Amino acid sequence: MNKSYCSAAFSHIYSNSSGHYKLCCYSYDHLSEVTKYNVDETPPFEFFLSDEMEDIRNGMLEGRHIPGCEKCYSIEDNGHQSPRQRRFNKRKMLTEVSEVELKLRIFGNHCNLSCYMCIPFNSSTRTKELKEMGIYEEISKGKNYEAAIKYNDWKSVEKNILDNIHLVEILHLTGGEPFLLPKHYDFLEKIPDKYAKNIILTYDTNLTVLEYKERSVFDYINKFKEIKLSVSCDHYGKKLEWIRYPIDYLQFEENIRTVKSRKDNIEIIAINVTTSILNVEDLYDIRSYYLDKFDIECKFYNVVNTPLYLNVKNHPQKNELYEKYKDDFAMDLVCRNLKMDTNLNEWNYAIDYINKLDKHRNTNYKDLWSYDRIGLIDVVNI
Repeated sequence: MNKSYCSAAFSHIYSNSSGHYKLCCYSYDHLSEVTKYNVDETPPFEFFLSDEMEDIRNGMLEGRHIPGCEKCYSIEDNGHQSPRQRRFNKRKMLTEVSEVELKLRIFGNHCNLSCYMCIPFNSSTRTKELKEMGIYEEISKGKNYEAAIKYNDWKSVEKNILDNIHLVEILHLTGGEPFLLPKHYDFLEKIPDKYAKNIILTYDTNLTVLEYKERSVFDYINKFKEIKLSVSCDHYGKKLEWIRYPIDYLQFEENIRTVKSRKDNIEIIAINVTTSILNVEDLYDIRSYYLDKFDIECKFYNVVNTPLYLNVKNHPQKNELYEKYKDDFAMDLVCRNLKMDTNLNEWNYAIDYINKLDKHRNTNYKDLWSYDRIGLIDVVNI
């Protein structure tokens, strides 16, 4: 297999939080021509079967350099395993469009949490809180995409997917919080049973609710081949409640038990940890907690870089943390970020931002994190 080929170009349809299509979530927008397409104007399979995508697929088969794929190229050149290798090419090599994984942000962004590191386009509650605090514009960088498409555009997207549903192997559902999005339940019901039985549903979920307006993911267990839950969770106990405000960690853990107790084809496949300055010290504790208590593995594939000031590169103990994690392959991405240059202005802004959140929420992060290690700006200014 050459250094250009990636099965994502043959089997992965993805749109980002602004509604633009990308080759995958790792692709560089500014280098790829496909980001001129967006969900509002172009239905997903019309994009995926476009001349531009066909040229990209042919280029990969020929081993040509593909604009937008530089992140994987760079990671591999530095001796690490890229998402191309680690994730997409673990599926069988394809030479034509088939076995499609559909991951689109088309059902809305309604979410009941305001995670301190969340991109506001991904959560209605996060957007509301930032606007109340008067800092929405500086965090959103002036963008104002509300993750909703017009009715006629939605009907076009829906029809396009249903017309090509025979090509779909995996339907990846995200939000917002997908379990709180009525439109996604309506869509699932429209998929004919003869195709649904061959489709795997995968969810990115905060698992805070299992039922909404008398509808539940459990209603679709017998309709689809499998249902797999990737649970977004960045700590446990009170630290989880601060990071993913206003989650109730006891209810969250009860929901884990409810899913784990079922004997049918629904399962939690992983706890997906987004690493930031507030949990990077505790990654081994987090992994042990969910493995020992619930027999669930943690994955550390996400590191906060939007907003960049919450990135682990700015942590004052970054060097000792690097030494702690450097021999653990699961922490490869975390370590690569720890090796990036520190920006003291970003660190100071991060502390200021966290204090603003505390004031707005009437919380106190210093009750949970050591003041000397997290809160003393002077520690990194000496």
